[in-house]
Amino acid sequence: MKLGHTALLAGLLISATAVAEKRSAEKHEHGHGELNIAVEGNRVAMELTVPGMDIVGFEHKATSEADKTSVEKALLELQKPAALFQMPEAAGCSQVEAKASLSSDDDHKDHDAKETVHKDHDHDDAKDGKNDDHGQDQDEGHAEFHATYLFECKNPAALTTIGFGFFTQFKGAEELTVTVLNEKAQGAFGVTRAKPTLFMSGTN
Repeated sequence: MKLGHTALLAGLLISATAVAEKRSAEKHEHGHGELNIAVEGNRVAMELTVPGMDIVGFEHKATSEADKTSVEKALLELQKPAALFQMPEAAGCSQVEAKASLSSDDDHKDHDAKETVHKDHDHDDAKDGKNDDHGQDQDEGHAEFHATYLFECKNPAALTTIGFGFFTQFKGAEELTVTVLNEKAQGAFGVTRAKPTLFMSGTN
């Protein structure tokens, strides 16, 4: 694959991510995830972002052995896209790469902002014996799973639908907003547990 094609594919995903961030910047909604799909030539790249609650049923830091096991299992499942996304056999798509990770608290941006706002009140709270107890749960932030995938398709023209076994795999997931981009067009669609099929022609 030529370097120019690789750069184009990466650019398409960056554009898709920017579109998705504009939609979701103001809220973190349980049950709702984002999927960006970029199609270029015979390659398909995907980028998935889903709240931790949808995947493992919690968003606090995994400290217990049970929680750690749940996270490890989820990361392994997210690295098996064949079970999550079903593409037509005629398209001849095969996995090239799959990566998954977990991030929390949006890199502590919200927490830092709250510290700045409340720092002048820290001493007063301490005198009252309250000292931030009210904010421990609220300040934990949010955890999100991120996954990226790359596929090669022998017959990309046959990639007309994508089925989402994702909803079967993860019981807490209810909906994905899917942004699809190629060299010529861009579209945003919704797939849900009740309607788990994406029509690439835009008939969702």
